[in-house]
Amino acid sequence: MLTKPLRILTGTAIIGLSLIFFGCQKRKSTSTEQSSPTANPKGGKNFSVMFYNVENLFDIEDDLTNDGDDEWLPTGQNEWTQNRYHKKLADLANVIGTSTGSMPAIIGLCEVENKKVIQDLIETVPLVETDFLIIHRDSPDSRGIDVALVVNPKIFLPDLYLFHRVTVPNPERPTTRDILYVRGLVDGKRLHLFVNHWPSRSSGQEQTESYRMEAAKVLKTKMDSIMAIEPDARILSMGDMNDHPNDRSITEGLRARGQQPAHYFNYMEKTAKDGYGTYFYKGQWGILDQFIGSWPLVNAESGIFARDTAARIVDEKWLLYMNDRGENMPNRTFAGKNYTGGFSDHLPIVIQLTVK
Repeated sequence: MLTKPLRILTGTAIIGLSLIFFGCQKRKSTSTEQSSPTANPKGGKNFSVMFYNVENLFDIEDDLTNDGDDEWLPTGQNEWTQNRYHKKLADLANVIGTSTGSMPAIIGLCEVENKKVIQDLIETVPLVETDFLIIHRDSPDSRGIDVALVVNPKIFLPDLYLFHRVTVPNPERPTTRDILYVRGLVDGKRLHLFVNHWPSRSSGQEQTESYRMEAAKVLKTKMDSIMAIEPDARILSMGDMNDHPNDRSITEGLRARGQQPAHYFNYMEKTAKDGYGTYFYKGQWGILDQFIGSWPLVNAESGIFARDTAARIVDEKWLLYMNDRGENMPNRTFAGKNYTGGFSDHLPIVIQLTVK
């Protein structure tokens, strides 16, 4: 059992076992009834993995080593006060802990400032009821935002984690968010996880495509190396790819599609074709947040597996906001520079895994 001082893990480490997820303009719903996180009528146990871009989760303290948080201070242009910060923590904790009907065993996060904001998040009701473990390291991102993984070690017990550096062809900002790799055990069976936040499209999709191709190259290299050693490896990669399932970084760089002979399976490709989305931009929905799995994870009948229909978007009505044009969109924290007090500009995704 992990003790409280070991709840936050940073850097690269091996952990001793003894220590322990632009289609259409009309919004649809993908929500379904969520089964018990531990009961599977066909045998085995179910547990869920969530991925959530939490839209600029910054604390109100000034990080003197990074100017990226200056706007997220009480005196900054966003007037980011203690009350606003605590409201966002409470909202995010509510989304994570209640929107799927059960508490996820594994939570991938992006757009977190540091380990403190993650610690504050997991100490907020209802997350505080689970003794979560944080795996995080500050990345070289110019905005000062990172990826992280939060896990329930009673279900998923990590034994190795690494942070993989991504370098992009931009002389002004050559580094971006690291890709986090975590290996661990579920009921003694091995599961490999990756958490991603690929470079944004803020300077234009075509102008920045090469950046995401580099991120895809790093991820695919790492996934391929696991498969070469462990051909039956159960790998689940999650993240905000800042590209859609049919974009080159996914289909060519990562070689992930919704069917074989692709190297990896994209759980969100069919969902995207059906017109659903996790992100709303200029009147259109698109899926930037994705789950990518190894084929053994998809096709297996035993061990750890997740069927090809196991992933979905968490798009409950209370997570959405209707704008003045009558369009439903994620209820975000800021609209431009205007504070709107919502959750995030992305919807979370969740996938159910089975172990037997």
